[in-house]
Amino acid sequence: MLPYMKKTELYWYQTINAEQHGYKGHVHLQTPTSTNRTYPLRQKALESWEQVGVPALPFLDANAGDITGVAEFSECRDKGRRQTASAVYSLDGITVLTNTLVVKVLITGPDGPPSASGIQLDNGTSILGREVILAAGAVHTPQLLMLSGIVLSKHGIPVKKDLPDVGKNYADHLLSPSAWKVKNPDQGWALGSSNPVFKSAANALGSPSDFVVTTSIKGDGLAQAIEADKGKAPHPQTTRSFATAPSSSISCSTQDPPTARASAFRAYPCPRHRVAPSHSPRPIFMTRP
Repeated sequence: MLPYMKKTELYWYQTINAEQHGYKGHVHLQTPTSTNRTYPLRQKALESWEQVGVPALPFLDANAGDITGVAEFSECRDKGRRQTASAVYSLDGITVLTNTLVVKVLITGPDGPPSASGIQLDNGTSILGREVILAAGAVHTPQLLMLSGIVLSKHGIPVKKDLPDVGKNYADHLLSPSAWKVKNPDQGWALGSSNPVFKSAANALGSPSDFVVTTSIKGDGLAQAIEADKGKAPHPQTTRSFATAPSSSISCSTQDPPTARASAFRAYPCPRHRVAPSHSPRPIFMTRP
């Protein structure tokens, strides 16, 4: 996927992990440094993470293969304006079918290596194409593959290609914000104070966040915390799934007096074997004639 990600990206600095970034794409990536945004808690936050054993990543870049550590908060923005795919890529020449359900991908075979030749709709219509791109989300993309004969041999669906990892190793995204009081808010540590730095034009160009921090979770400690909170021990598989995934926090500099909103906690548990195939596929697809 890296070559395609690089094609879409217009990274802000050409000497930071150049082999991992793109510089000719349409989607701009910006950071606090690239937009000259400064936050008073920045250095103290870096020192705090270092004290608890979480070092800063090289160049503060979490988009270069290794995410474990402290990195600058990156956003898809151009001069502060949020960029989405629909804003930077035209749909001219593309036919969009709404209220349309796809039941499976048409896969050629059994002679020769299997390849996708199109999709079949729930009304029986087949749409053929030279390439098929599935973009049905984390759940329904593997579901469509299963309904198309990838892995699944149940429900009378013949196997076109045995890929047992399809539908496994899932990652949930849990966002649990937390807030802390600042001991001396009058010193202008956070947004909402009288500190003039927050009134600068540069600080209006992005979210008031410095870093994204990713660490691992210790399974034993997590299990004890869950048991203390819920009154019973969690399922061992759940604990292992949480422990194999990273957890991230976003260090912010916002203040809602008298509380400074200093961090958001984001956990990524990975429950395995979670998705069971069903017959309710989603309609998101693209074919190239």
